[in-house]
Amino acid sequence: MLITTDIYWNSAWQKLRSPQFHSGLYLAQWVHTDSQVKERLPYRRQYAVPAPVRRYAGNLTDRDIHLWRMVAATVIAAEIALPPALLIAETAPYAVAAGIGIHAAFTCLKPRQLITFSASRPQPTLHSLLEVPTTPSVRPTNWSTRASRRAWNRSMEA
Repeated sequence: MLITTDIYWNSAWQKLRSPQFHSGLYLAQWVHTDSQVKERLPYRRQYAVPAPVRRYAGNLTDRDIHLWRMVAATVIAAEIALPPALLIAETAPYAVAAGIGIHAAFTCLKPRQLITFSASRPQPTLHSLLEVPTTPSVRPTNWSTRASRRAWNRSMEA
């Protein structure tokens, strides 16, 4: 969990320090450039920015930059909130779903760089979510009554 926290918080810190990213300009330029040169790229199917996104948010207008600014703020907030949310049992499933959504969205933008990283992240997260608590295998030292001994034996059989 420490590695996941480090990765997400460092990513959020880098994005916060980048005026181009948190202003929305980086994402707006990326989608605009993709919409302009997609057909000329040698591996054009590698990039999966959906056509409606390119068409309606792929122009460098003030509206598009404002839209991408909101997306950037949401991503930064999610990267800050996800690690603590993974630690709380009630919010962990939602945090996993949000993390999968973020990874899917950014994989559309930069698949070669993120596909390996995204594939490696679910394992530790899912392992921590699916970890089944075990009962202690050491017998209690206080055997004051037969009832406590019988209760312990029943708990070990279950």
